[in-house]
Amino acid sequence: MVDKLQSLGFLKDLIQKREVLLRKKEFYNDKVIKERFLIMENKEKNRLANKRLVSYRKSLANINKELLELRREINAKKTRTFKIQDGEQYHGFIEKGADK
Repeated sequence: MVDKLQSLGFLKDLIQKREVLLRKKEFYNDKVIKERFLIMENKEKNRLANKRLVSYRKSLANINKELLELRREINAKKTRTFKIQDGEQYHGFIEKGADK
C-alpha cells in the first residue's frame, strides 16, 4: 500500500513538473512571436533581436525535450483501461503492475 502511494505521489510530481514546463513553453512561444515583430519593425536592432530569438528557441527546444521525457515517464507509469460493467463503459488509467 505504501509503495502504491509513493508511486502515485511520484506520478503527481511528474504531472506537476509537466504543467510547469508547459507554462514555460507558452511563455517562450510568446517571446518568439514578439521578437519576430521586433525584427520586422526595427532593422537596426535586428542583430540583438536575432540573438535573443536564438536563445529563446534553444530554451524551447530544451523544454520540449524535457516534456517528451516526462510524457514517456508518465506513460510508463500508467496504462489506459477500458471495461464494460452493467452495460456502461468506463475509461481511466491504472498504474502498471497494480492489482487489477
